[in-house]
Amino acid sequence: MKLKNETHYDTKDLKKLFYRCIREYNKESPSEKKTDLIITIKHSKDKFANLEKRAQKETHIKVWLEQNKDWYENTYKGGLYKGRYSGKASIQGNYMLLCIPKDNLDSEKLARLFIHEYEHNLGYHHNQTSGGQRGIWNTTAFSNFAWANTYIIRKTEPIIKPKPNIQLVKFERARRRLEVVIHKLKRDQALVKKWTKKVKYYEKLLTAAGKFN
Repeated sequence: MKLKNETHYDTKDLKKLFYRCIREYNKESPSEKKTDLIITIKHSKDKFANLEKRAQKETHIKVWLEQNKDWYENTYKGGLYKGRYSGKASIQGNYMLLCIPKDNLDSEKLARLFIHEYEHNLGYHHNQTSGGQRGIWNTTAFSNFAWANTYIIRKTEPIIKPKPNIQLVKFERARRRLEVVIHKLKRDQALVKKWTKKVKYYEKLLTAAGKFN
């Protein structure tokens, strides 16, 4: 399994959950297994952001807001909306894309999402998957996903780089440049000395031979 993790969740924790999903699926369907998966996981976009502003310009969004006013006001704006889980996968392939919320990650929902896309990798279309066309949250190959809730997906601590001291940076740059200039000066001085000696040597020879007036 190759996991390209573009989220702030810990890669090892995600892999542990995904491998467990495969093991649980194999209990239900022992003859089917695929481990050469290439997975990209990223944060899902908040498609409800700036919805009221967009509704002023787009009629279909205005209509949707009117039809879902209670949910938008109470659930979304009330902070009860926990984010969107979505994905896509190649049929009978090994690639899948998973999109998960930035906060309040639900291990059970992520496990269900993974298994849904995993079934696509095994070659199943929506009308053949354990979730069917009703989606990944309804029926699945398992009656109980409680095991997924035992997996804690930690957030990785951001690496905070200290701000560089601008004066120190400029000092180091000037010092390195001075070293280069001094090295070049010493080389030039050595060349001046070398060619001065040669000029004097030939000048002496030519004077002795009467070549100079």
